Amino acid sequence: MKKYSNDKNALILLALMKKHGVRKVIASPGTTNIAIVGSMQHDDYFEMYSSVDERSACYMACGLAAESQEPVAIVCTEATASRNYFPGLTEAYYRKLPILVIAGSHNTDRVGHLHSQVIDRSQSPKDTVRFRAFVNREGGKTGIAHNTLLINKALIELRRHGGGPVLINIVASPRGFDTDALPNVKAISYYETESEYPELPQGRIALYVGSHVQMSEEQTRVIDNFCSIHDAVVFCDHTSGYQGKYQINYALVNAQKNYRSTLVSPDLLIHIGEVSGDTYSTGAIKPKKVWRVSEDGEIRDLFH
Repeated sequence: MKKYSNDKNALILLALMKKHGVRKVIASPGTTNIAIVGSMQHDDYFEMYSSVDERSACYMACGLAAESQEPVAIVCTEATASRNYFPGLTEAYYRKLPILVIAGSHNTDRVGHLHSQVIDRSQSPKDTVRFRAFVNREGGKTGIAHNTLLINKALIELRRHGGGPVLINIVASPRGFDTDALPNVKAISYYETESEYPELPQGRIALYVGSHVQMSEEQTRVIDNFCSIHDAVVFCDHTSGYQGKYQINYALVNAQKNYRSTLVSPDLLIHIGEVSGDTYSTGAIKPKKVWRVSEDGEIRDLFH
C-alpha cells in the first residue's frame, strides 16, 4: 500500500509532478528532502535513481533528459548540497534541458540568522535556472493556494519558450508517512499559439474583460460571434474597451449586500485584458474553470 508523507507541501508537489508528467527522479541523501524522497519511493509512478554526489546527479539528469526527451527531477537537501548542482545546471541552461531542481529548505525567515544548514538562496547565477520559487511552510487555505500556484509556475517553465532548468526551494518536513493518497490539486495547463487547444466544456460560458486597449471592429465582431454561438456574455467595466452587444456592466449587481446571483459561477470564464477596478465583480465571480488568454504568456490567477 502507498503511504505518503503527511507534509502538505510534499503532497502538493508530488501530485502536480504527476499532472505535469514529471516522473524521472535522481535523489541525493539528506534530511530536509526526506518527506519528498520517502513519498516518491512508495509510488510506482516515479522512476527513481540514486546519486550520493549532487554534482554527479545533475550531470546524470542532463544525460537522462537529453536521451529521454522528458523532464528529470533532481532532489537534494539544504545548504551546500544545492550549490553542487550549479555546474550541471549551467550546461542544462544552455542546452535548454528540462531539469527540475527540488531543494529541501527551511523557511526564509531563518536566512541570515546563523541557523545551521541555512544559506541564502534568493539568487542564482543568471545562466543556471530560468525560474526560481521558494515554497515556504503552508499557512492555511491561502498559503496552500499560493504554494500550489508557485509549483505550477515552475513546472510550466520547464517547457515554456523552449524550456530549461528551474529551481523549487521547498519546506517539507518529515511528519510521518500515514497519508494514503495524494490530494486533488489544481493543475495549470499552458498553451501557445500553435498548440492544440482543449475543447470548450459543457455549460455556461462567460468572458471577463479587464482594462483593455481600444478594441478594433474585428475584435468586437469575433467576440460577438463567439457569444452568439456559445450563448455567452461578456462581463465588463468602463475601461474594458468592448462595446459589443453582449456587454454587461455587472458591478451594480455584484455590489448588492443581500443578493448573490447564481449567474456569477460560470462553468468556464475566459479572461482577457488587464487590471480591473471592478472589485465587486472580481470578488464575486466564482468560475469552475478559467482560461486566461494573453499575448504576454504570464500566469495570472485572479480568480483562483
